[in-house]
Order: sequence, then structure tokens, then C-alpha cells
Amino acid sequence: MKFRLKAASGPLTGETFELGAEASTIGSNASMDVVIDGLAGEHATIRAHEGGLVIEPIKTGAVFVNGEAVDGMAGLTSGDEVRLGELRFVLQAPGLKPQRVLHQTKPKRRPRWGWLLAGLLAGAALALGYLYIQRPDVLGRAMESFKGGEPVTEPAPTEPKPTEPRPTEEPAP
Repeated sequence: MKFRLKAASGPLTGETFELGAEASTIGSNASMDVVIDGLAGEHATIRAHEGGLVIEPIKTGAVFVNGEAVDGMAGLTSGDEVRLGELRFVLQAPGLKPQRVLHQTKPKRRPRWGWLLAGLLAGAALALGYLYIQRPDVLGRAMESFKGGEPVTEPAPTEPKPTEPRPTEEPAP
């Protein structure tokens, strides 16, 4: 039966790599049976063994099967998750439905407080700009207050009282 690796993460997602009937060497060297950039030159070997498949790391290649590190040799079945370095693959046997399905990892949610802080600072800058241009008297009083001095109190401007019309005397008849 012919197996293949299907990329499940990274820039190769969705690509498939056919494995040989007896053995396939995997790595970034051009001499490998399956050449994949981003792996060690000679990363791993997948080969037939006692009616199934096994994977073995070559030299310094990091190999994980279903999340567990492989030291030496590990058996493989259709649907297994194989991680070579930082790349994840699913082992597929054509015509067989995999027994396991990869679980999508949720991306870490980053806190959004940075945007809130930026918005508050921008709002404060706009308010100070408005006070500087439109109401310098209010800004001056506020600055004196922040400096620890007594706030400058200016009397409120008074409007002149409207003059009352004088009663006109009408001549008596």
C-alpha cells in the first residue's frame, strides 16, 4: 500500500508527499527521497517494517508522532500526526479513512488593552489641544492647579445690564 504525508501546518499546508513502497528518506538535501525546505539536511526515514510503517530520526532531526518525541523507532498508522521540526503532517493511506483527525490549535488571544490605552491617550491629546486653542484660560487654571499652586480664579465676565428705558413724560392734556 502506498502512503503519503500531507502537510497540515506552515507554508506547505495542503501539499502531499508520496512515500516509497519500501523506504523514504526525508530532509532538505537534494539527495533525499522527499525534499522539504526547513528541515535538517537528513531529517528522518519512514520505512516498511513487519507489515506496517516506522519512522526513525536521522542525526539531529526532531521527530514527533502524535505529540510524543521519537527516540529510535516509532510505529505509524494512517491518520497519525507526524511533526518534523516545526512542520506538521498527517500520514495518509489512499483509500483508508484516518482513525485520528488533527485538532486545530486555537491561536493565542492577545490582550486588547493596548488599543484602549492608545485611544485614551489620543482622546486626552485632543482634549488638551482643544483647550490650548479654544480655551487657554481654562488650561492655564488647570496647569496652576497641577503645579500645586492655588488655582487662578478670575471673576466671571459680567454682561452689562440692559438699560431700562426711561419713562417718558407725556404732556398732560
